Amino acid sequence: MNLGVVISDLDGVFCEDAPLAVIYDEWINDPKPNFLTKMPIHTIVTARKERFRKQTEEWLARYGVRYSQLVMEIDFDDRITMVNRMRPRPNIIFESDDSHARKLWKGTRVPTICFDSTKIYCRGTD
Repeated sequence: MNLGVVISDLDGVFCEDAPLAVIYDEWINDPKPNFLTKMPIHTIVTARKERFRKQTEEWLARYGVRYSQLVMEIDFDDRITMVNRMRPRPNIIFESDDSHARKLWKGTRVPTICFDSTKIYCRGTD
């Protein structure tokens, strides 16, 4: 299956979100897998700090997540700007948080699937 150019959030999509009561520096080494796909992902975005790039890349490789680029330390508003500037234009976005998914759809007009709410934001959902 090929969905075209896919952009995806990392935590909450491919792996669990960091639990509240956790030592982050330990959790980051092996978060529990959530949605693992063999479908290539164009761009994975995450708010994780750049200092965790090595652990993040190792985790993605361990679980066979294929991607072209990993953008770290990107805040939410910058994600919308990045998507709007991308060429080729993304076909779909995977997002973990429902309010972010809704805002991504409204800000980019790229269909967005929310993993937390299982909602799809696209034409007709304004």
